[in-house]
Order: sequence, then C-alpha cells, then structure tokens
Amino acid sequence: METIVDDQTFVVGLSELFREQMKAYELATLLPLAETACGALSLSPAVVPVEGYYSESSELEKFFRLIRALQSAEGQELSSGPGEHAIVRLREVFTSPAMGRLEENDGLIPRTSSPFGEALRSLANWSIDDLSRKAQNLVRNDDAGLVAVASATGDPTAICVARESVALTADVELAEIDSSNFIWAVSKHVAEVAHRFVSSLADATGITLPKPEEPSSQLYGEAAKAAELVGRCILIGERSSTAHPFYHWYIDTCRDELAVKDFWSSSVWTTDNLRRMPANRRPLSGALVGPPHRGKEPESQEGTLLDSRPKDIEERHNRKSWFARLIQRNR
Repeated sequence: METIVDDQTFVVGLSELFREQMKAYELATLLPLAETACGALSLSPAVVPVEGYYSESSELEKFFRLIRALQSAEGQELSSGPGEHAIVRLREVFTSPAMGRLEENDGLIPRTSSPFGEALRSLANWSIDDLSRKAQNLVRNDDAGLVAVASATGDPTAICVARESVALTADVELAEIDSSNFIWAVSKHVAEVAHRFVSSLADATGITLPKPEEPSSQLYGEAAKAAELVGRCILIGERSSTAHPFYHWYIDTCRDELAVKDFWSSSVWTTDNLRRMPANRRPLSGALVGPPHRGKEPESQEGTLLDSRPKDIEERHNRKSWFARLIQRNR
C-alpha cells in the first residue's frame, strides 16, 4: 500500500512528533525552571483557560499556568541566583525561532507571532480561506516556527493543527498503523521552512526531530495517521469592541473529510471544552456563541446550534480513523 505524504500529512506528522517530545521536555526540564522563576518572584499560577494538550495532566496544567504568569509579569531585576538563571534559560527556549516570530513586551517571557498572526492583523474580515491564503503569502525567508511551516502549505487543517500544538505549544491516542509505503510529496517551500524549524528547535532545546526529507516519509506519515485531530480548538484572535470578541478555529469531520470551522464567542473555548460538547451541539461555522457548557448547548444569537452530525461514539471513531480511511482511498 502506498501512502502519499503531502504537505498536509507532513505538517500533521510534524506537529504530533513535536507535541510528544515537547511535552516530555516541558515536564522534565521547563517545569522545574518555571517553578523556580515564579517562586523567586512570588508569582502564583495564572487563572486562565488551559489550552491545547496542557489540560491532560495536573503537571502540564501547572506548567501552562506558570508560564502564563511569567508572560504577564513585568520585567524586574533579580539578584544572581536560581531565579535569574531559570528566567534566562526559559527565555532562551521561548525566544528561539522554533517558537515563532519574537514579539517582546513587558512580560518576563515573551509571546511569539507567525505568518498566520500577521494575517490576522492585516485582514479586516476574518474567514478560514482568506486567512489561510494570506498566511501562506506572508511566510518570510527567516521564519522557522511550526505555524510558519503550516502557513507555507496554505492548508487550514495544517494551520489549525500546528496552531493548537503551540497553545503555549491532546495526548495522542495512537491507532494501529498499517504497513505502508509512504511517498514523499512535500513541496520544496514547506520543506525549507520545516528545516529551519527543526534546526532551531534542536538548538534551543536539544529535541531532535526527523529531517524533513524523503527518507523521513514513514516517520511523518505514521505520526499523522495516529493523530486524533477532530475537536482540536484554538483561540486565534480577539476584537475587544464586540459582545463576542474571541475568534476560534476548530477541526471537525464530515463524510470522512476534515474541515476547519470558525466561530466567535463571549469567552475562551479550549480543545477540552469543545470535546466535552456533544458533537451535534458544537458551534456551527460563523456562529456567535456564549461560554462553553458541559453537556449543554451554547447560546447563539440565531438560536440553537443543532445539526445532523454523528453522535459522540461515532465521532470518537471518526477522530481516530479519518486518516486511515483517507489513506485507504489513496491506495
């Protein structure tokens, strides 16, 4: 059986490999540093929605909240010692080109942007197709972040997967992998940006990902096939002058095909929030909704958000196996 590792498949695989290794690195190396830094500054963990895979364990959740606290804390001098060393080391990681375009502010730990972030700032009206096309056109020769790799594809699914993977950066439920012949079909431009991402990540963290080259086809293809994508949700923009200021993207499935949907809300939704909602009660694309509620449909200005999507058990099956069925059609 032959499997085409195209741009979308490659970015999904790259994101999955990154998530797994970064998760271990965060727990073993970065969490102790964040605890030391916050302790030296008497900072409490931030009370914020926990996005991405960070809701999977109390340790990851703690790390997320500690980094958010450092990102919000104004810079201040520390006497030489463990606290200062911890902040310096954390900054070395978070300012790496692998994390995206550096955007310094008053926080001790900076945030980063990307071609996708630039697209959000430059377009007056946000839509999935327009943002994806714009982000693709805004990739620079010095971009080396995961979202930049995804932006280079112009593919909404790739962008949503990458963006949710770097929420600061859902455990992946591995499916059985068929024996496949993976065919490399990644475009030159995407591979070039990916090379910069892989190199920068290794420099900053010591994490070594497979080279984005043809010999790595099987590694990226298998990682992509194992990914549980449906329901991944990420806040990507905010317009504070409206009643529904928070703009989100999330991944859905319809007739065995992946689709990205967008919605505006009055509060932040996370992957965990969205996956707790019954599949037929999730926001429709373009909806204006309230806060997430467990087991209860959100309010919408247009009324209910019901549609004819499959029930939870079928949807979970779709999450795990959409890629395998797609592969089957490409045999």
